[in-house]
Parts: sequence; structure tokens; C-alpha cells
Amino acid sequence: MAQPEHAEQLEDSWCRRWLRKRQASAQPGATSAVLMYSACSVTMVLTNKAIAMLPAWRKRQLILLPVILQASSAIVLLVVWESCLASRRRWQRLAKERGLETGNMAAEVWAWRQGACLLEVGRGVAGEVWGRLWPGWRNAMRCLPCAAAFAAMILTGFLALGGIPVPFVTVGKNAANSLTALGEWLLLGSRPGRFKVLALAIMLFGAFASAWNDLGFTADTYLWLALNCATTSAYVLMMRVLSLGGVDLPGKEASIALNNLFCLMLLLPIAWSRGEIRELLQTGSAAEADDEALFSPTAITLHVLAGLCAFLLNFATMRCVKLTSALTYSM
Repeated sequence: MAQPEHAEQLEDSWCRRWLRKRQASAQPGATSAVLMYSACSVTMVLTNKAIAMLPAWRKRQLILLPVILQASSAIVLLVVWESCLASRRRWQRLAKERGLETGNMAAEVWAWRQGACLLEVGRGVAGEVWGRLWPGWRNAMRCLPCAAAFAAMILTGFLALGGIPVPFVTVGKNAANSLTALGEWLLLGSRPGRFKVLALAIMLFGAFASAWNDLGFTADTYLWLALNCATTSAYVLMMRVLSLGGVDLPGKEASIALNNLFCLMLLLPIAWSRGEIRELLQTGSAAEADDEALFSPTAITLHVLAGLCAFLLNFATMRCVKLTSALTYSM
């Protein structure tokens, strides 16, 4: 018995069409990228809040040094990571040339202990790492606006965290999401769907409602929060443009290195003029109490965690923006 015509129309409902459209547009690994970025972002916010509230750092008004330490840690860890990968690649090529079995751990350990391959593997690793992390001056200058926005986002976010509670940070993040959605629509022609707009409105209203009792901070903090919203949206939109590959741009490793390098170049002179570098070099932790020492066990733990989070957050940001959209990344 033939089914009525309207039955086929019911089967192809708007819900099924919407699901097919989502599945067709979804990028493999987008969910894991969002989860990884969310975990790194939450950990970074809480760690920066704890660093901003350290008595010794707050008393001496060391505002830029935590950001500088995080950028330096990200660069060092990136160089170490790329050096390990480059050494492994060169060892595999050399082992293949000499007929060694790379899957046999005992053979690999024996070859390394002989020292015959160590010099050959180490030779050229620095050049390979430099080639992956430095794309040349021309491409580096193209990434300069994005790197400047990255530095401004990190700095203003840290300054805002010093004067506002963590729950109110969600208000700023959702305000930045609104700016990002508007910018993505006007600049990239990506109009947000109705569900995204509805979710954004609910999140913004809920953030304001939950943080209504935390509105008693100074005007300077409002200014830093507003600047953080603007710089965050600018950075996310520029990252989206870079991920689309509209121009000849470096890879994600080079982009991470450039972002943190330009961040250091912008912040180090300012920190030196403020006297923060001299304060760091002159102040020791041996003659002071634990809560007054710059490098107390708590401070060292927090800075190590912040440096590791900064390294992971860079990769998570690049991957999330590439596999999703600027608005999805922000939300």
C-alpha cells in the first residue's frame, strides 16, 4: 500500500533538515577542541585571579610581570616541544637510512648509547625548529595586529581580574561574545543563527543577574573590563581571519611563537619603565615571610601552572577557532 504524499514531507521535517545541515557543516574534532579550550580557559582565569590576589605581588603592584612570565613560559615550552619533535623526525630518517628498526625500543636505546647517531640527530635540529617557528619578516608583520591584540587582551584581562570577582568575569566574556557576533556578521558575512542569538541573550542576561550584587568596584576596573571585551573580540576576529587562510600566513606553531614574542616585546619596556624588573631582581624570598615573598611556594606553584596553561591555551585557541567559528569559540 502506497504511503500518502504528506508522510514523506513529514519525514523530511525541519528538524531533520537542520540536523543534516549541522552534520554536514561540522568539522571532525570540533567537540574535543571546544572542551579542551574550555578547560584551559577556566583554569587560566582561576590561576590568574589567584596570582592577582597574592599579597606580595599585589603590594608591590607587579602587574606586567605575571603576563611576561606566562608568555616566556609559552615560548620556552614551545621550543622544547618542537625540538623534541624535530629530534624524533631526524632520528627516524637517520634510522631508516642506516637500516635500524625504529619500532624496536632496545635497538633504538642501543644506538643512542653508542653515541654514533647523537651528533647527527642534533645537527640541524636548531635550524629546523627556527624554520618552523619563524616564518620571515614579511609574514611576521602580517601577524603583528593579531599579536598586539593578543598582548592587550592578556594584559587588560589580568588588570580587570585584580579588581573584580570571578563570577563577574562572565559578564565581560558575554559582552565580548556580543561584539564578536556583530563583528563576524559585518566583517566576515557570517550571520549567526536564531539559536545562537537566543543562547547569547540567555547567557548575557543570566550573567548580569548572577553578578548583580558584585557591581561595587571602581571605575578603573570597569575601564579595564571594557577594554578587555574590545581587545578579546578583535583578537578572536583576527584569529578567525588567519585560520581561514585568506593570505599567506604561517602555521599555528609560528603564530603562537609570534603572539608571545610580540607580547614580550611590547610589555618588557613598559615593565622596565615601571620598575617591575628591578623589583624582581632586587627582592629575594629568603629574608621575608612566606606571604610577603615574591617566590613563595604558593607563588611558584601558581606561576608554573599559569605557564603550562598559557602553553596549552595557545594550541587550544588555534584549534578551536579553526574548527568552529569565532562566535562558537567565544561562547
